[in-house]
Amino acid sequence: MNGALYRVLVVDKAGERDERIFRLSAPPTRDIAMPALSISGTDLRLDSGCALNTMLFLDAGGTVVMTAQVKPGTTALDALWPKQAWRTQADYIAVYGFDPKAEIGFLSWKIRLPD
Repeated sequence: MNGALYRVLVVDKAGERDERIFRLSAPPTRDIAMPALSISGTDLRLDSGCALNTMLFLDAGGTVVMTAQVKPGTTALDALWPKQAWRTQADYIAVYGFDPKAEIGFLSWKIRLPD
């Protein structure tokens, strides 16, 4: 059995104490490809082994201002956020990939959008 081992000690105002030890473990991830983004011009390339992928458009402060579902492969940024609104309202993109079978999600590195 792997995973991190934790201990919790609770003491109430009367001095009563209780202690529990528990383990947190994560599912194996070696068979799941982490999502990776690249941009060429205004085309986005997504490589992801996750079944569900959500594009996150972020402003300069890192706040998510828009999301869109995206499939692996090449997609035009205008197809994700029409009328080139991403040019004025977002500075970065990242992708959140989720694998429902493994019940695990991954967040890619954010990358700067072209001017």
